[in-house]
Amino acid sequence: MKRLNPFSWSKRTILTALLVFYAIFIPTFLFFGFQPSVAASEISGRLKIPAISLSSDVVVVEKSGKTLQTPDFLVGSFVSGNKTFLFAHSDTAFKNLASINLEDEIFYNSEKYLVTHISTAAVTDIDMGALLKNSSEDSLVLMTCAGTETDGHFSHRLIVLAVKD
Repeated sequence: MKRLNPFSWSKRTILTALLVFYAIFIPTFLFFGFQPSVAASEISGRLKIPAISLSSDVVVVEKSGKTLQTPDFLVGSFVSGNKTFLFAHSDTAFKNLASINLEDEIFYNSEKYLVTHISTAAVTDIDMGALLKNSSEDSLVLMTCAGTETDGHFSHRLIVLAVKD
């Protein structure tokens, strides 16, 4: 019983116990305690892609100049006419997007879409104006990083187009 009573421990045992506690507590707190949180009022929708086991909240992202800041763990959205641009990091929300296939179903805000086109393009070859130009059908454009990474930037983007079913 003496071993379980911390008042009978030696200084060395107490220091070892504190060291173990803080070695576990501090990294856990830093990871879980400082995660960005999203207020429920900021969530604008829900994205589900059963074929790749994706289910994520979606937040509206405002343009800052000509750029959109990608959310860390959720899917960002930007609406341009009758197209909705959905984007996320390839190592978080869109980690399995490369496994999507033509004709897979996408559910966005309870609406069903079918994948019609999948491509990978060099970042320098992407014309966002043309990609988000109005079309004859309501559609989704999903995009994430692809290719090789150099200095924190990827060379290509995976682009998935889907039309409302």
